[in-house]
Amino acid sequence: MLPAALRFFKTYSGFDWFYLFWRDFAKVISETRCSAERSERSMKKIILSLFMIHAAFCQESTDLPVGEVIETVVCRSDSLQSYALYLPSTYTPDILWPVIYAFDPGARGKHPVEKLRTAAEKYGYIAVGSNNSRNGPWELAFNSLNAISADTDERFSLNPDRIYTTGFSGGSRAASAIAMISGQVAGIIGCGAGFSEKYPPNPVLDFIYFGLVGKGDMNFLEMRSLGVLLDRYEIPNAIRIFEGGHEWPSDTLFLNALEWVEIQAMKKQQIPLNESLISECYNKHFQEAQELEANLRFGEANDIYTSLVQDFGGIRDVAPAQNEAGRLISMAEVRDRKALEEILTEKERTLRNKYYDALERLDFDCYREKGRLKTRNWWEEERQALQREIERAQTEEERWMIKRVIDNVWRHCVSRAMSFQSEHALLKAAVCLEIWTLMQPDQSYPFYVLAAILAAAGHKDKAMQALEDAYERGFRHVELIENEPDFDSLRDTDEFRQFMKRLKELNQ
Repeated sequence: MLPAALRFFKTYSGFDWFYLFWRDFAKVISETRCSAERSERSMKKIILSLFMIHAAFCQESTDLPVGEVIETVVCRSDSLQSYALYLPSTYTPDILWPVIYAFDPGARGKHPVEKLRTAAEKYGYIAVGSNNSRNGPWELAFNSLNAISADTDERFSLNPDRIYTTGFSGGSRAASAIAMISGQVAGIIGCGAGFSEKYPPNPVLDFIYFGLVGKGDMNFLEMRSLGVLLDRYEIPNAIRIFEGGHEWPSDTLFLNALEWVEIQAMKKQQIPLNESLISECYNKHFQEAQELEANLRFGEANDIYTSLVQDFGGIRDVAPAQNEAGRLISMAEVRDRKALEEILTEKERTLRNKYYDALERLDFDCYREKGRLKTRNWWEEERQALQREIERAQTEEERWMIKRVIDNVWRHCVSRAMSFQSEHALLKAAVCLEIWTLMQPDQSYPFYVLAAILAAAGHKDKAMQALEDAYERGFRHVELIENEPDFDSLRDTDEFRQFMKRLKELNQ
C-alpha cells in the first residue's frame, strides 16, 4: 500500500521528486539490509560496459531523433531498464561525443535531461537520464548505469575519455560514487549534495568537479566545505551558489556548468583550445563581476574575479582579474563578508547540533502513553524563535541560514517517519510528523500526512483534528482522501462524513 504522504506529494503538492524518493520505501529499506558482501560485489561490477567502449569502430547508426528530448529509450539488454535521452542536433556517428549520465533521486530521467538540453546542444554532449536509479541501495544506481551505459555504448559513438556524471541530492552522491569506484569518469557535476561517506573524493584519481547548491539547501555547508577539501587535494573544482533551496539547478546554471567543463577539458588538452569560447566565457564573467561591484556587492565580485584566475589560468591572460581580486580583498566590505560567513557557519552548525540532539532524545512512546508529543511546547517555541530571527536578520545570508536550519529539521523528521512507517511503527512515525507540522505550521500537507498516519494507527480523534488543521491551511483534495486506504478506519464516523460533505460542497 502506497503511504498517504507519498501519494499526496505526487498528486497535489509539487513535491514530485520527494514523492518518488520515498515511493516503495519499505521495499528499499529491506533491500538495504542485504549482506554487505552482496552489496560490495554489485558495486565492484559497476558499469563494466561503460568503460569497455569500442569507440567509433562498431557504432551503429541510430534511428532515434536528434535535437529533442526522448522520454524513454528501453535498454536492449534489459527491458526493465530505460533512460531519457538528448542527442545534439549535429549528432553523427562519425565522431566521438562526450556523454553525461544523470541521476535523479526519484528516477525521473527526463527531468535532468531537459535541464541539460540547452547546454548539451551548445557544447555537443549526449545527455542520458536514468529512469530507474533512485535514492536507496547503491545497487539501484549501479545496476541502472550498467544497463544504460552498455546500451548507449552500443547505439552511439562515445568518447571514452569524456564520460561525465551528474545528479541531484542522493543522485549526486550516486554520480560521485560511480566516479570514485570506476576511476574512469572525467568529471562530476554535483547538485545539492556532495560525496557519500563510503566513497569520498580520491586525490589519486584524475577528475574535475563542479558543484551547484542553493542558498537554502540543507546541504549548503557540506557543499561549501567540499570545495576546500578538493582544493587541498588539488582537484580542479568550482562550487557555485544560487538563489534557491534543495532543488535541481536551472537550465542556465547547467549551461555555466558545461561551459566550465569545456574550459577544463581545454586546460587538460582533451580538446583543442577554442580562443573564441575562452574569450566569450571570460569576458562574460568579468563583466558580471564589474556589475556586482557597481551595485556595491564587492564580496561576490571578488569571488568571481578569484574564480576567473583559477579557471582560466594557463590558457589566457588572467592578470586583469587577478588585479581586481587583489584590490577587492583588501576592502573592509570583503573582509567583513568573510567574517560574517564564518560566524554564520558556526551558528548554523550549533543550531543543527542542538536540534539533532533533541530529535535523538525524543520519547517515541509518548503517543501510546500520553496520546501527545511531550515536547510539543518546546518545539513550538523553538520554531517561533527561529521565525523571529528571520524577521530580525540584517542580511540575506543570515535569513538563508535560518531557513536552512528549519528545512533541515523537517526533512530529517520526514526521513525518520518514513523509516518508522516501513517498520510499521506508526505512532513513532507520528511523533516525527508532528514535529514536521510544527516546523511548517502554515503548510497543509504535513497535517494531511500526519492525519493519515494517525488514522492508520487507530487514533481517530487525533486524525480528524489533523485533517481539520490541513483544511484550515487550504487542503481541498477530496479524491485524495477518498482513495486513501489509511482513512478507512474513519469512514463510518459522523465526524468524517460531515468533514467530507463540507469539503465537497466547498469544491462545487
